[in-house]
Order: sequence, then structure tokens, then C-alpha cells
Amino acid sequence: MARVLKEHHIWLAVRIIEEREDQSQFRRHRRLRDLLEANALLEAVLELGAHLQPTRHPWSMGRSGDRWRCRVAWSDRGNLRRCVGRHDDLAAAMLIALLGSLDRRQRRPKELSKRGEEAA
Repeated sequence: MARVLKEHHIWLAVRIIEEREDQSQFRRHRRLRDLLEANALLEAVLELGAHLQPTRHPWSMGRSGDRWRCRVAWSDRGNLRRCVGRHDDLAAAMLIALLGSLDRRQRRPKELSKRGEEAA
């Protein structure tokens, strides 16, 4: 199977991350450029996750038939959160999981009730 993910896909992901208000601390790093120049795409995707807030870590990578299933994990106020990506290409599956984790709504603070009122 030929690699599906290309360098320009990762640069598009960088732009998406940079435009997010919740990722205002994200900065491009020299290491990312070096990894892309070396065509180390999976490592570049993992490098992106390492610089997100909160940091995303690879949780699992497994192959079932022709598809990869990758999960990233992060801590959200002490709770373990995970997101999965599936694709024929390993690096693409990891990027899907990473980008999917950005859209996961944060949990409601424990001090708020279901109606949004402060708990007594």
C-alpha cells in the first residue's frame, strides 16, 4: 500500500491548529520541519500532538485487515480522554485521531449542575 498522507496534509493540519483559539500556545518547531524533510510523516504527526494543549499522546496503534486503528489520549482536568482514527495509512490514521481530538467538547465542570447552575 502506498503512503497516502503527504507533507502538505500535515502543513494543512498545522494551519488548522494555529487558527484555533484553544491552541494559542502552539508554535511551529524546527523539529517538525526536519521530520518532514526526512519524510518521517508519522513522527511529524506525533510531534504535532506533543505541542498541543493539552498534549496528545499515542495510546494505541493496531492493524485489522487493511486498516489501521490509532488512538490518541490526553488528560482533561484529570480525566483520561481518547479519540480514534481509522485509515489504510498509519500516519493518516494517527492524524485523523489527532485532529478529531481537537473537536471533542470538553467536559462540563463538576461544579455545574445539568441546568448550568452552580452547585451548592
